[in-house]
Amino acid sequence: MTSSSPEKILLGCVAENNYKYLSQALRLVRSVRWCGGALEGADIIVCVVEGVEPSYRRAIESLGAGIRIVPRFDPANPLFNKIQLFRLPDLERYDILLYLDCDTILVQDPLRFLTSSVLRIKIVDVPTVPTEVLERICGYFGLRPPERRYRTTLDQAPTIWHCNAGVISCPVRFIPRLIPAWCEYELAFSANPDLLGPHQHHRSQAALALAFIANPVPFEELPVGMNFPLHLTHMETPLEMAEADPVILHYHDLVDPAGYLLPSPYPVAQKHIEDFNNRLRAVGLPGRTAAIREVREVSADASAAGREKKVVPLGDADPKWFESVDGDVLQELGGDHPKPRVSTEPVVVCVAGMHRSGTSMVARMIHTCGVYFGPEDNLTLSSRENERGFWENADFVTLNDALLQELGGGWDTPPPLPETWNIAGLDPLRDHALDLISRLSGLKQWGWKDPRNSLTLSFWRQLIPKLKVVICLRNPLEVIQSLVRRGSSADDSLLELWLTYNQELMAAVPPEDRVITHYSAYFRDPRQELRRVLGFLGIPVSDEAVEFACATVSDALRHQVAIEELTETGIPHEVVEQYLAMCSEAGPLFKQTQARLTQDRNLLRRDYRDTLRLIRLEAEVAESKEEILAVQARLTEKQAELDKITNTLGWRLLRHYGRFKYRFLLPAYRLFRSDASLQEMTRSKTES
Repeated sequence: MTSSSPEKILLGCVAENNYKYLSQALRLVRSVRWCGGALEGADIIVCVVEGVEPSYRRAIESLGAGIRIVPRFDPANPLFNKIQLFRLPDLERYDILLYLDCDTILVQDPLRFLTSSVLRIKIVDVPTVPTEVLERICGYFGLRPPERRYRTTLDQAPTIWHCNAGVISCPVRFIPRLIPAWCEYELAFSANPDLLGPHQHHRSQAALALAFIANPVPFEELPVGMNFPLHLTHMETPLEMAEADPVILHYHDLVDPAGYLLPSPYPVAQKHIEDFNNRLRAVGLPGRTAAIREVREVSADASAAGREKKVVPLGDADPKWFESVDGDVLQELGGDHPKPRVSTEPVVVCVAGMHRSGTSMVARMIHTCGVYFGPEDNLTLSSRENERGFWENADFVTLNDALLQELGGGWDTPPPLPETWNIAGLDPLRDHALDLISRLSGLKQWGWKDPRNSLTLSFWRQLIPKLKVVICLRNPLEVIQSLVRRGSSADDSLLELWLTYNQELMAAVPPEDRVITHYSAYFRDPRQELRRVLGFLGIPVSDEAVEFACATVSDALRHQVAIEELTETGIPHEVVEQYLAMCSEAGPLFKQTQARLTQDRNLLRRDYRDTLRLIRLEAEVAESKEEILAVQARLTEKQAELDKITNTLGWRLLRHYGRFKYRFLLPAYRLFRSDASLQEMTRSKTES
């Protein structure tokens, strides 16, 4: 391997222009300056998408790093903006580009792992895109799938070349060969989401795999310590990972509100985390006053209408004041991050409600405002039914499923719920639940979302007495229409399921511990409704945070809109009464609903079952179209395979031989056979 001097190595990351990513980028730059060893003085570039908040620009530049404003590459996939670092125009003066995700920190010198002769990336921790899918899409693009010669980090599953793009050591001379292809495959996946289906969230990794397969360069796998995942603690740890001494920690969102990394169960990694956190605390006080003055003066300038923001000098303060700002001031720099809670009592939030009632949307918004819902990779990702993600912590969902199964049912067939959950048969599950709670108990604001909580809430309230419950409510007709579109039968069982979920939920939690939020409110006045929910939870939050959270609400995501008045015939009386009762608690926007429903209930309307049957037929037609598209895709793959065969040298030779055979050999053979037959006939006549 060919090593390079530090001055020939460029470190870089790409950040969105908001608190979360800018604070991550700042944390990364500080870690390089503190723990980078031979690379402590190396060049660092932080690319920020479409602009940068002035306070963060000054803070990052004060650490000797450069800022580059870059355009958004693919609006459909913010995670792929990382490619803009590789497309900077002045990289040729470096030998190596070390790309780092913003949510990483250096805790040791990585120089010994960097080389200018080979590309170095770590194979994925788990097969985020199944190997079978990668091999299938190789065929779709006319590529020959390579052998499964690598193994994933955690489950040791055989895989083809499939890497985690969070840390990339790339020789600059390889960029023209690899990066354009990476961009092309990324755009192809964005334009054709059905190619990856439910794995679309990880299309950047899949695109990188195809780019490497199509344009291979010398490669060596990075060890796990160069991209050490802190978020996969729910999986069994292999020996290699347990014994690793990390160089780069990939912490994802495992950071407390003050900006310190959360504890890790890996002993060696935990020692590095403690050292880094202590370094943050040790430099926390000297520059605090100057930092606060800087933030307030810049904010005052920004708030003046029509006036240009200006840089406010710090006077005699240390020019590297940001190195000595503690976590509280770091939060003050983030306009779209909630301020710390005044109360020291933790807030635990449970988001519940019938399936398809907006629980994912509400959980995402609450999470954006500072409530921790779990490691990013442990949250259920998006799908065709829910483009923005489900925001369900897989550990809690699995436990809820196990509880319902133990009682003899499931999410769609609720079992009879016990009067008391202190049943001996549930002891192992109760221990598991306590373990989940203990992992999160050190946080000031945490929670989880799962519609199944509607059935198991009494179990959880025994373990978390002060649990605050956010109940998501949606018109039952919209709910059952959505379920029918997803494949459920168009019969009365769906309304019975809606009624069971909401009756059990309302019975399990008293009014003082719950807030009911209506799905439609977020398409009328999302800011007012979100503030009402956060007010109940006792979470103070800035206007910027609310704006950022509400920006994720899109009318395009509201696939089914039923009329608000439940006037269709056939709706069970108890469903209407339950909905009315819950609307009365759903805030000022829905207090008027009860009057309208009461007035219109006796009007003659069509049977709601007719609407459901029509929706089901439309869904079946859509499914048939998808099957046709899938068959067409398979035919395209087979045609590509056939084209590859017919283009081989052997096939071409055989084809030319065939032409020669039929044009020359067979006619000559027939002529020879004809002459022979004629001679035989002549001989026979002569003899006779």
